[in-house]
Amino acid sequence: MESVFSNLLQHFLVTGGYSGSEYLNSTEIYDPSLRSWSLRAALPSARSGLRAASIDNRILVFGRY
Repeated sequence: MESVFSNLLQHFLVTGGYSGSEYLNSTEIYDPSLRSWSLRAALPSARSGLRAASIDNRILVFGRY
């Protein structure tokens, strides 16, 4: 699976990607202190080849496909 990963405020965000058969628009965040994943708002459209940057406590996600 291809997806973009970013660390912000000790949480890990995984969004978009390619599963091998389809492009994804899902967004999940991992909280290591709880050892659990939770769903977040999906991307407006499925994307792959993404990049991410964190600026002022926000994560900016941008990409290609």
